[in-house]
Amino acid sequence: MQALVEQDYGKAAVYLQEQLKNKLPEIFPVILAQTLAALLQDDEAYIRYSKLLLEMQIRNGLQEQAKVQLEEWEQLLPGDPDLAGLRRLLTK
Repeated sequence: MQALVEQDYGKAAVYLQEQLKNKLPEIFPVILAQTLAALLQDDEAYIRYSKLLLEMQIRNGLQEQAKVQLEEWEQLLPGDPDLAGLRRLLTK
């Protein structure tokens, strides 16, 4: 989604098309929403979509990726109850 940050919308569209073919398509709208929230500097939405993305990664077998990101979020938001729930989900 770096292409969106760089305002290279053609490249962003190609990236999304490729990812929808190759990966879990339900995850990519969340990645897009997360990226747009970052571009709009909407911290609340960015955090919300980041948590949703973590949950989707955990539930779709992407535990290693989710683990790394969850550890980063736990450092940024210590004691966050949503992150604690995601940690429990990850360690099931």
